[in-house]
Amino acid sequence: MEREKFPCRRERKVNSCKGCEFEKPDLDLSNYEVWDLWGKSTTQWRVVVGDRIYYIGLDYNALYLIAKTLDVEITPAVLNKIKHLENKWVTAKNAKGG
Repeated sequence: MEREKFPCRRERKVNSCKGCEFEKPDLDLSNYEVWDLWGKSTTQWRVVVGDRIYYIGLDYNALYLIAKTLDVEITPAVLNKIKHLENKWVTAKNAKGG
């Protein structure tokens, strides 16, 4: 059985996720460009549709076009951060069944 996320919040047992494994990371201002690019790129997914939707990853042609529009240089560091976010997102979405 899949573990429910945030049962403590839904049951109103706690008011904060501080210290919880689901606590969101702080938005570090040094990563603002990456977060902005990520937020504007998350509608650009490559998927396979069968009995359910399987997420493959971001459409990098679209990602680079969005980055160019935002005037964000895709350096190796930026690409690594986007790949990390993409991997987390794809893993979570595919585990839930799309």
